[in-house]
Amino acid sequence: CGRGVLDGTYNNDFDDALIKAGTFPEKQNEEGKKYHRFINLRDCENVTVEGVTMHNSTSWDVVPIHCNKVHIDNIKIVSDNASDDGIDIVRSRNVLIENCFIRTKDDCIAIKTLMDYPKSEGIDSVLVRHCIFWNAAWGNGLEIGFELNSSEVKNIRFADNDIIHVEAGAAISIHNAGTATVSDIIFENIRIEDVRQKLFDLAIFRSQYSDDGTHDKLEREKLYLNGAWDGVLSVPPNEKEAHAKFRGHIQNVLLKNIQIIDGGLPFSIFYGSDNSHKIENIKVKNLTLYGQKINNIQQAKLYMETPANIKID
Repeated sequence: CGRGVLDGTYNNDFDDALIKAGTFPEKQNEEGKKYHRFINLRDCENVTVEGVTMHNSTSWDVVPIHCNKVHIDNIKIVSDNASDDGIDIVRSRNVLIENCFIRTKDDCIAIKTLMDYPKSEGIDSVLVRHCIFWNAAWGNGLEIGFELNSSEVKNIRFADNDIIHVEAGAAISIHNAGTATVSDIIFENIRIEDVRQKLFDLAIFRSQYSDDGTHDKLEREKLYLNGAWDGVLSVPPNEKEAHAKFRGHIQNVLLKNIQIIDGGLPFSIFYGSDNSHKIENIKVKNLTLYGQKINNIQQAKLYMETPANIKID
């Protein structure tokens, strides 16, 4: 608990050029660099993080991993380094995040199921409310993904939040690059201003972080799919069936009372990987631009691939 400041600016192993290049995960071991998470919680229960200010983390800021009953309240994160995600919730249950201000260069909030745990250990019951988010040069505002390698990611709710700036990603995103079924997700009563690329981005795809991805730099460059996403790899047509077993699902998502109160209307994407891995049962209710309701897919600037049961009203 605070008051207090955790400051990573003067980390003795901090290499500014390496951080800005975004290559430090590969270089960390070979060069002996240490890029520390500020608050790293693993296999914990009944945890409170409250009132602390964090500045210039050299990695993810607050990371509950395989935890239960976590309360993060009234923290401030201000950072401008590569891979400086604000709060990364990893394979945890019963997490409440509230009354926070997060300004990061990468994802403000990211929900993931990576690391070496059983498939059954996923995400269940997360609530993020009454927070302000400012995302800078890359990443997303509110992100579920990319690494979703559990069986389920479910019961996640973002309610009554403000997204005041997103520079190059999406305000609201679910990027399923794993095998999980992502379901029962609610984004509601969210005010958005100055989002410059994407509003909603729900996608199932192969990425460099997938089980069928690659760590080989040359192969990754060859397969890199330039376009709407970072870190996504193409699948040759003759290999689609072989890669399908590595894909998951996104279903039962409600986007309700999303208000664009400043800036333009960005485009949105709902992208399914194939006919067996679709974006399904998505409801967009009362999406407004400067108080005027958006009534259909065309007005919403929504682009879709293999969708199923998408409703805008």
